[in-house]
This record gives sequence, C-alpha cells and structure tokens, in this order.
Amino acid sequence: LKLIAHKLEGLDRATVLLDSLSKESLLKLVSFEEWRRIQRTASGDSPIEDIGYAFIQVEEGNIEEVELHSGQEELVADGIIVTIRTRLVPNLNTRVVTDSYARYWVSWDGKEERWSNRVTRWMDQAQATESETGIRNKPEIGTPKSRLMVLQQDLAKDVIQVPFKSLAEDPWLPRALVWILGPVLTSSEHINAHYIWMTYENSGGTQRVVTRTDTARELPDGTLRIATRFGEESDSLWTTVDENGRLLHQVQKDGAYITGTTNSVLQAIWGP
Repeated sequence: LKLIAHKLEGLDRATVLLDSLSKESLLKLVSFEEWRRIQRTASGDSPIEDIGYAFIQVEEGNIEEVELHSGQEELVADGIIVTIRTRLVPNLNTRVVTDSYARYWVSWDGKEERWSNRVTRWMDQAQATESETGIRNKPEIGTPKSRLMVLQQDLAKDVIQVPFKSLAEDPWLPRALVWILGPVLTSSEHINAHYIWMTYENSGGTQRVVTRTDTARELPDGTLRIATRFGEESDSLWTTVDENGRLLHQVQKDGAYITGTTNSVLQAIWGP
C-alpha cells in the first residue's frame, strides 16, 4: 500500500505541475542560456577526459520555427522553443565527431509539441546525417488521449524508418522540458518532492515511451539534487542545480560527467 500511495503522490505532483503550465509560467524560462562541459569519468587509473560540450537556449517561438527557413518573421509565438547544440568526440583516437542540432517546441499549455533533431557524424570529408522529427498533437473530441508520432530518417541514404507511434498518456513530460527540468523544478513550489510522468526516450538508439521518476531534494546549501529513474531501473542520472535551476553537475550511470560552464572555459579547451 505504501508503494501505491508513493506512486499516486508522484503522479499527482507531476499532474499539478503540468497543469500549471501557461504562457505566464513558460515566459519566465525565456532567455535561459547554458553552456555545458561534457566529460567522461575515469575508468581505472585514467584521468577524467573532455569529450564534448553543449549549448542550451530557451526562446519564445512558433511551432513552424522548429524547422528554420526564411519568411518566419511574421509568425506569432505560440510556445517556447528549446534549442540544443552539442558536439561530441567520444574517441579522440578515431577523431569521429558527432554534432547534433535540435529544436524542441512546446505549446504554452504543454499539451502539444513538435521537435526536430539532426545528428551528423563526420571525420575529415566523410559524413552521415540522421534526423528525428516528433509530433504530439492536442487531444481532440473523439480522441481524448494525445498521440505521439516520431519519424527517423537517414538523410545520406534517404531512408525513412517505420514511424514510431504511441499514445501519450498523462501526465506527459514534453521533450522540451526534459532539457530544462532544473529551472522548471526550481520555479515550482514542490522542491522536496518526487514526480512520476510518462515521456519519450531514445537514448541507446531505442525508441520507447517510459515512466520517468524525478526525485528532487533541496540540499542544506540551497542547491537542488534531482535523481532520475526510468521504468523500474535503478537511478541513472544525478543532477545538481543551483537555486535558479542552472546546472552545477550531472553524473550519468554510463560514466558521463556534465558540468555547467562558460563559453570562455570551453574555448580554452576546444579552441586548440
């Protein structure tokens, strides 16, 4: 019974937070920007090494601006767009670089989303690009549940995979908010709480809808520690943010170590 009560409490908390999404609450996140330094923690005696970096930016925007092209100046903002640029060089010996450019739009009320993510792997002159496009429409009369469709395409071979389709069960955490959960949770009144929500996940190359649990605890120094679990697995992400939701550090189960940083620190590391 305790387990059931714990789960219901997490679902309720997630529902309350998502129901509170509005133009007013999301506009507070606009102009949030963050550089992230990506390292791999040491295995054995080898030191921690830099393997990449990321830049995250939040702005207001229109659903049509997920794919950038000319003639969009007149569009009226109907939500926020979270843009993420990353560069990873997981193995400095092979010199294969993985660049990604993603834009995640979510409506003011959080009920509708669209995203586009392009991943390019390159070395010298050779390159291969894959894209992922996701669409979650608002529930309509006759179809009370939201539906999610995700298309993956190999642009080099012009091959489109079979679309991934699923019901988007409530409470549903939009992809845009996954990337800025720090500022979302610090601006919420439920600091010491756990949230249970459904979300789309494609880490490890597997497309799936998962139950995600985020347990937030305020530490004595005023920072917020968020432990993240997918499904019934053990915790796989430990994220610490400051009182404004800015990333201090994140430890991932696979050994990645990510810290909030500045452009100048990254220039010094990657400029050469």
